[in-house]
Amino acid sequence: QLNSAGQPWKCVIAGDLQFFVDPRHKRLYADGHLLQRSELLASQAVQQANPRLQLLSADELALLQQLPSLPLETFCWQLALQAEALCPHELPLLDRRFRLRRWPSFTQLRHNASQISMAGRLMRQSLSIRELTADGGVSLRDAVQFYNCAMACSLIDSLCDAPHAASPAGSSTARPAPAARQQQRSLFSRILHSLSMLGEARVI
Repeated sequence: QLNSAGQPWKCVIAGDLQFFVDPRHKRLYADGHLLQRSELLASQAVQQANPRLQLLSADELALLQQLPSLPLETFCWQLALQAEALCPHELPLLDRRFRLRRWPSFTQLRHNASQISMAGRLMRQSLSIRELTADGGVSLRDAVQFYNCAMACSLIDSLCDAPHAASPAGSSTARPAPAARQQQRSLFSRILHSLSMLGEARVI
């Protein structure tokens, strides 16, 4: 909702650490020492159980623009890398095909060869997470993490059911995630809802 309205907002974590988001211009603002260690800030963020989110006025945003900033995509990618990917084998979303709307900004993002390969395949055609892992070259965890990174950065173009999706083997009852993992994902999930209109899509 915040993102769709272009409404700037701030997030306060770990007592007094805070960062500010301008969705309209896709920038994140914070003190310079925090941005120099933005991966550590992302790590702190995903561990917070009760982050404080607050809307900002236009005047407050004007003052924030004096602060150092980084691309919002960079920070969202870091958040997704820090979050714990649960990888439940029976989740229907694993069989839903998607593609990328554009190439990720890999020059600014921490990445590996597997992510570049997946991005290339998803720029050419729609694939499901399970199809990405079918040849054994990509693990399920790596494919889910890449999906989460792309979803966090609003790079997912579409989601559709794959035809003749195989039924998952084993029990249909998901193993509950440990409390620590749920806590680690709490802010990440809330930020995703703030930054993108996910529709039926969601982080795994």
